[in-house]
Amino acid sequence: MVFPSSKQGAAVNCPLCKTLQTVGRGADVAWFFGAVFGCYGTLMVGFGIGLGFGLINGIVPLSITMAVLLVVSTIVLGLVLVCS
Repeated sequence: MVFPSSKQGAAVNCPLCKTLQTVGRGADVAWFFGAVFGCYGTLMVGFGIGLGFGLINGIVPLSITMAVLLVVSTIVLGLVLVCS
């Protein structure tokens, strides 16, 4: 069955089996969250490598910058998830 996006989360009766079914979310939502978490994960790997490199080699400005970017990226991810 195909429903408009306004029916997401609503309960409808199936015309074939006459049971109550909940309308799920569309594939576009899954794509969006996959892209968001994929980008976040890619950034975290890069920032983590930079942080580790800075800590191992004693490069304090690099370590601080990477740590700040890790925190800011996590805050942005939280905002994206809350606002979507």
